[in-house]
Amino acid sequence: MTCKGAGGKKTKYMYYFCDNCNLYYNEAEIEDCLIDYILDLVEYDFHANKYFYPLLAEKKNNETKEIEKEIKKFKEQKERLMKVYVNGILHEEDFAKDYEFIEKKLAELENKKIDSLNFDE
Repeated sequence: MTCKGAGGKKTKYMYYFCDNCNLYYNEAEIEDCLIDYILDLVEYDFHANKYFYPLLAEKKNNETKEIEKEIKKFKEQKERLMKVYVNGILHEEDFAKDYEFIEKKLAELENKKIDSLNFDE
């Protein structure tokens, strides 16, 4: 589209020329169409937030609860591993590998939990 101005000394009228369909459009007509389009987008956004945001928030809460359950499970497993090692049932090499694995999983889960909490912001 190309813009052209027309009018007398008091008021200027802006027109846009469409190169594809060879038609002139008044600036006011284009503004009216854009305002209607923007208002439709705002209304759609309002309805989308009203109906879909609670569903997404519920899903996020469920994921956070699952992550917390896994964290709790790995912490309990870590405590059991420590008890077994202290009692002398487990060798140091095996303990180190298992302990490192549990620590790695806990770090991953903590990062997931932080990422899911940052989703709200």
